[in-house]
Amino acid sequence: MGKIIFANFSFLCLQIFFVADVFCQQISIIEDGYFSIKKDTSVVLGLFENAILDNDGDLFLCTENSIYKYDKYGNLNSLHNAYGRGPGEFQIVNSCTIMGKKLIVNDNQKRELIIFDKDSLKYLNGKTFKKNRIRSLVASDSTFYSLNQSSFGYRTNALSEFDINLNEEKILNSPVPEFAYVGSTRNGGGITISNNGNIYFGFIVSPVIWKFDTHSSKLFQFEVLTDDHKVLDPKIVSSFGNDHMKHIPYTFSISRMMGLFFVEPNLILRVTEHGNPWKDEQVKLVADFINDTGELITTLEIPNRIKFAFGNHIYIERDSKEILNAYDNAPHGNLVQIFNKYKIIVH
Repeated sequence: MGKIIFANFSFLCLQIFFVADVFCQQISIIEDGYFSIKKDTSVVLGLFENAILDNDGDLFLCTENSIYKYDKYGNLNSLHNAYGRGPGEFQIVNSCTIMGKKLIVNDNQKRELIIFDKDSLKYLNGKTFKKNRIRSLVASDSTFYSLNQSSFGYRTNALSEFDINLNEEKILNSPVPEFAYVGSTRNGGGITISNNGNIYFGFIVSPVIWKFDTHSSKLFQFEVLTDDHKVLDPKIVSSFGNDHMKHIPYTFSISRMMGLFFVEPNLILRVTEHGNPWKDEQVKLVADFINDTGELITTLEIPNRIKFAFGNHIYIERDSKEILNAYDNAPHGNLVQIFNKYKIIVH
């Protein structure tokens, strides 16, 4: 397993099987610049959990109660900053995605899905749900999907599909309902969409990647294990009984899925965290490169989490405190680097 250290990094040739043929596949990872934003003294930049890049090159940063929209040159084009419980106002934003010309935002505290015009960030409409445990969103042009958390023993649908009117259809119930964190915690699990519209998703406590074929409405699953994986033990989970607070430390004792990304032409990138910080073990983040049939190609240790992927690029976040410190101290109009950009080439 390698590490991203140098500007140019490529793996040795690795043999994988595809149908009846054996061929040599090489992956190159090349540092390809940064995404930077301009300091605006009239704007206070908050910690952002979500970042999305659209086809125009505009970047959307979603914080707990604000949305920032930057163009590809780092200029702030729009800002929606509204804390409250009224229409278009936020309590705690925990996920967002782009569906055509609309920006879909989930407010987990208000239990509301909110729709904005993508270009102007004008509020369009919203819908409140009795139970809302959405943790991550992805979208096509007319449909979007949510990965949900099953928390503290409540069984919930793990994957949902929504239409343009925010009508929900449950696709998959929690496959391990007795485990409190089977779904996605705020920063765990992952969901992504491929070029042909198929949905890939996974849960924080499992090495399994699920595939929802949107054309046939069929579900498939691939268990993708690496040498470093420590997997969930059902006997230990069952021993917890109704004491769901034991689930939290146990989550950190096993390998944890911390993100899932589609990278062109046909790679699934899974970010896995190994090591138990509760026991002072060294924690490392690893990117697992997997093809679209579920075969592991190789693994690579990465310095920080992948924030998002677009085309054949991945964007790795810098330390959030460093970003905010650099932004606070930068003169008005100066560019502040927030993501390192890497190009993925499959030979």
